[in-house]
Amino acid sequence: IASGSARVSAIQKNMEPMITSVEGRALLQHIAEKRSAYATIGAAVLDLKRTGRNAVADQMIDEKFLPAVDAYLHSARQLIGYQQNVSLALARQADAHFQNGSVVMASLSAAALLLGLACAWLISRSISRPLNAAVRVAQRGGGDQGAGHREVQGQRLLSPRGGVDGAERREGDQGMAATH
Repeated sequence: IASGSARVSAIQKNMEPMITSVEGRALLQHIAEKRSAYATIGAAVLDLKRTGRNAVADQMIDEKFLPAVDAYLHSARQLIGYQQNVSLALARQADAHFQNGSVVMASLSAAALLLGLACAWLISRSISRPLNAAVRVAQRGGGDQGAGHREVQGQRLLSPRGGVDGAERREGDQGMAATH
């Protein structure tokens, strides 16, 4: 009995730091009180049995010890039920956080996709606008200067070095036009 009692005491001591809520601590205190009551009655029953007063001991077991043990076990079940409810509430809360996180991740993914599309559109627009302008200038051309001049003008607008490259080509084209 003493070794079992020591084992239960050790388990109870290990549980104390794990139970942090006021309600849980109150239930744990209630368990300790009920355990103390049944242990006191159990010790009295053992004393009666040792002294040979078996009839009194049996009556005490039926009237006091067994109800004290039931009260102790009931208080332990209350703590177990309370801790299960706390665990379920924490699991629901964790699930809600997970669901919220999923919604946030989906929203951020959609926002990133839209931002990427907007950037792609702006980049393509920044490239296509100068090209369209160059094509319009090339199509308008110089009227009586002929197709060769329009090509050179379009090339000059598309040249990475701007007017220098185009100016060199124009001079070369004019030289060729003079020889023809």
